[in-house]
Amino acid sequence: MSDKEIIIKGTMDKLRIYPGPEVNLVELKAFFRKKFNSSGFFRGASCRLEILDWGWTRKEKEDVKKALCEINDQVEVRFFRQEDEIPLEDLPAAKVEPSVIKRNFRSGQKIAVLGDLVIIGDINPGAEVIAGGDIIVFGRVAGGLVHAGVENNDKAKIFALELSPTQMRIGKFLGRAPDENTGKNGPEVAKVKNGRIVVEKHSGRGEGKI
Repeated sequence: MSDKEIIIKGTMDKLRIYPGPEVNLVELKAFFRKKFNSSGFFRGASCRLEILDWGWTRKEKEDVKKALCEINDQVEVRFFRQEDEIPLEDLPAAKVEPSVIKRNFRSGQKIAVLGDLVIIGDINPGAEVIAGGDIIVFGRVAGGLVHAGVENNDKAKIFALELSPTQMRIGKFLGRAPDENTGKNGPEVAKVKNGRIVVEKHSGRGEGKI
């Protein structure tokens, strides 16, 4: 790691931030705003951030916490010293295991995760479901916002037994489900093809496989 580099390592519910020794507080706060402000999974997601402390003052640490809480007021921020650290190479990369949620999502409810998301239940109008990877719903998507691949991951997919969201996003692409109810046609998968989101019947075989 160079003196000016900032590295992120972590798991699904905890991220460790490693700023180089020459990174100042202004640069660190700018990094957070650039990295996390554009990431839908971070806004509204419960997460703990642990930041390597290079001997900053209490006021400097409070400034960093304030900058992060302006992006997500649910984040828990902690600082750690090098003597409390395990070797960087022993930590897992920020790629995370899939999250599995067993519940229905109603209007006003939101779930946001860093990796793939599996929901056993329905997504109803007014709900928001956001993931850094694929979204797989063993139930009905009867409305709401469904956004897979928030970190410009255009290879992400959205699968559901019935796929009729109000708004659907994959990576940087925006699409909408067909106006007609497609539930009678069986499971469907949405993916990016030729620069747009397409919805295809999911047969579980061949090209339609998740």
